[in-house]
Amino acid sequence: MAVKRSNKKNTKKRKEKYPALREKILIIGDPHCNQGREKAWDYAKRSLFKVIAKESFDKAIITGDLFDKTPTIKERVMMANFLQQLSKHRKCKEIILIKGTDSHEMTNGYYNFEDITVLTNIQAWKELALGKYVFGHYEVKGTRYINGHLSESNRKVDPQLIYVLGHIHQPVCSFKNVNYVGSLYKVSFSEIEDQKRIGIIENNKLKWKQIDSRPMYEINLIGEGGKVKGSGLKKLQSNKETDIDLKIKAITDTVSVGEIHRAINKIRKQYKVEYYKEEIKVKEIKTDIPEDLNQEELLKKYCELKKVSYAIINKELSK
Repeated sequence: MAVKRSNKKNTKKRKEKYPALREKILIIGDPHCNQGREKAWDYAKRSLFKVIAKESFDKAIITGDLFDKTPTIKERVMMANFLQQLSKHRKCKEIILIKGTDSHEMTNGYYNFEDITVLTNIQAWKELALGKYVFGHYEVKGTRYINGHLSESNRKVDPQLIYVLGHIHQPVCSFKNVNYVGSLYKVSFSEIEDQKRIGIIENNKLKWKQIDSRPMYEINLIGEGGKVKGSGLKKLQSNKETDIDLKIKAITDTVSVGEIHRAINKIRKQYKVEYYKEEIKVKEIKTDIPEDLNQEELLKKYCELKKVSYAIINKELSK
């Protein structure tokens, strides 16, 4: 009986230490606002507001990295408009910005509040604890990246708390009581398979809702013997989108380089591509070279490859 009484007391203490959240909270992953990715940014915003169209929130928390780099004036305006739109959404009472990586923020402090003077309900935190939830922008010990490698971070977490974090863009890297929200849109092609999401805390429970991303495709081309083969084209063509982000990887021999470039140009002309990456690897055609690199043997090898008479060529050279 003594053990049971002790457990009840401990449970009571935990409840007092981490009071239940009565507020409804919207959680948005790293926005990475970038004027070079404005279409992808707008695509994600439209999906976000469509998903939450009928919901009201007491707070909205953004988990850091407002910008993709030190922001331009246009990017600051884009972010200020987004925050204002968020503030007006069914009268969201408060917006909380979690500080991200320095290179993705303002240079003079956490945030430049001149950008958001239209808002009176905004706060900035390096880390924030609300009830049993901790909001921050960092990676922790035990995180396994999508390439299978373990994070080198030694930062430990409290097993009694639930962490809702920015910084890691792939939600699939979440584990146990650690939740990486993910980025708002597909920031790079390493995120091509990601399903982006937002979090909602309601009645002290965390749930996730999917949001859509601008279509992103990877095409693989192989150039060999003057001909080009490809994979990924059927998937792209079957979905009928015209506005996409595109990565093309090609491996080709020296004979097929021209055909590879013609194939790439043909693909790109069919679509409106905002974000494009290209990787072309040229393979040299291997030939057997004699170990004794004397002039006579090299000439014989040349004549063999070109299918001409060595005797005739040698006779002409001797003249």
